[in-house]
Amino acid sequence: MARFTTVSVARSDGRSEFLQNGSLVPNEPPRKDDTPGPDGSIDFYLKLQENDPTALDWKRKLGGTNFILAELPKDYVLWQHRRVKAKNGKANADAARQDTYLYGHPNGKGRFRSAQEFYPHLLWLACDQENDSFRNCSCKYCFSDRMAGSEAITKSAQPDTLTKPPLEGRAEPPKAALATPLAKKAAIKTEPRATQILNPKTQEQLFDSNPGNNFIYRPGEIVWFSKRTSAWGLSVVLKRDMQNNECRYLLQPLSHPASHPAAVVRDRDSIRPWLAWSVPHPTIAQLRELTYDQVPWARVVTGEFGKGDPEVDGSILAAKAINESYSLFDRIDLPTAAGEVHYKGMFLGGEKIWVGEPVRLMGRTKDEIVILVVNQMIERTVDETSAVTIVGDIYKFIEMPMPAEYKDRQNWPVNEDLPVRVNADLSFRNQVSADVGGNTWCEWRLLEPMARKALNDIKGRWYETELLLPTLRTKATFDLDVQAGTVSDASLFMNSRGEVLGSRPGIRKKNRLATLGGAVPPDTKISRGLDGPREDNIIPVQVQ
Repeated sequence: MARFTTVSVARSDGRSEFLQNGSLVPNEPPRKDDTPGPDGSIDFYLKLQENDPTALDWKRKLGGTNFILAELPKDYVLWQHRRVKAKNGKANADAARQDTYLYGHPNGKGRFRSAQEFYPHLLWLACDQENDSFRNCSCKYCFSDRMAGSEAITKSAQPDTLTKPPLEGRAEPPKAALATPLAKKAAIKTEPRATQILNPKTQEQLFDSNPGNNFIYRPGEIVWFSKRTSAWGLSVVLKRDMQNNECRYLLQPLSHPASHPAAVVRDRDSIRPWLAWSVPHPTIAQLRELTYDQVPWARVVTGEFGKGDPEVDGSILAAKAINESYSLFDRIDLPTAAGEVHYKGMFLGGEKIWVGEPVRLMGRTKDEIVILVVNQMIERTVDETSAVTIVGDIYKFIEMPMPAEYKDRQNWPVNEDLPVRVNADLSFRNQVSADVGGNTWCEWRLLEPMARKALNDIKGRWYETELLLPTLRTKATFDLDVQAGTVSDASLFMNSRGEVLGSRPGIRKKNRLATLGGAVPPDTKISRGLDGPREDNIIPVQVQ
């Protein structure tokens, strides 16, 4: 068994009681009697002891790698909600469920549902020298108090001047650092108040996390595009916009550095994701064992290496090199361990991914559908060597017979730990089945919270079924699947980064343009969308 070093947090703001309607009430769950109900069902809360296996697991996750929390902060208590549904007047063990919650937050309004959810508050207890949870703690309950207080102040100060933000959505607490061992974190000097432990999403990040956003592709991504012939080529997305309610993309075809094709505009139906298709071998056989930078392109263009299409081969080798590379952007100014930097997003191979969204994860079998909801992107640099760890919650896609209570759609649960886009996709798929009288229920089941994965564990971006499958399978085929109530998962029609020709471990690049290198013109600009100047999002009229 692995040995762990214990770590303690001396401070606690936990409360065994809290004020409610002028009276002190216990800060604990209401039902603690395990007596079966009239129908034979069981529903109660059990207080867990510090040495309970579940409690030990929480403390191990809170400590981090090779560390374990010696004890929970004073007056924070784990309670396990045990429910067993009845069958024929008796408790049915096959329908048993256990969920663990941590009570003790001083506002008394909430309970932490996982070690991951409690970690930001524990981090604040360990690190904040100001002892100001209202300003400095980013946990969901302190954050909601802060948001409520800020809203009240804003309304009283400016009742008539509020304007709607460009993107509407439910405010959510930012994700604080989750992966660094608490023992290391506690030793770090906290930053001044101006640098609080907050990580708000950028406007572009919010836009890409919105299920109402119909853009499949993102600026900087590699995509396949129709050449308006029977052939398809490889390109990079420079910018995107809407025209006549249709998504348009300005694309720069990839090529060799000796010459570059002109940029083109394509709609969604004329584009495919980078990982939707497999990359062919170069048309010139002598180039197959070379990298893009190893090829003497001036000699290739003159025909010295034989017959073929240098432009096509340039795009193939460029895309392969890009697939092996990564770059990070939007650095987060958080207190971190030495040599450690956090980011909001990254270009991983041909795709752009954000903190807060799901990525496809390597499963145990080819058909297993597993995602990781990214909470952190952490880069550690040692001796000029970069290593990136992706931290997040792992979920597995499950199909099962629809529970009887879900026949009423008002009883359909919503997992608030999942991104909004994932929940919207799940709702769509369950509606498709229910609309034709089907008995199949889909859900994402948590396998591992606070998992730590390397870049090679990630297959690629996750895509919504309703958004991508009409493009990959044709709208007519997709509509037939919907009518039959049998919609497949989009990931089953996608490759992974590791399946691209001769892929190697990730190569760190300074930024996206450095990754693209000579495959695009030297003056190429990639739009930052809502995070950049507005004029950078305008597609020139003359481009066709």
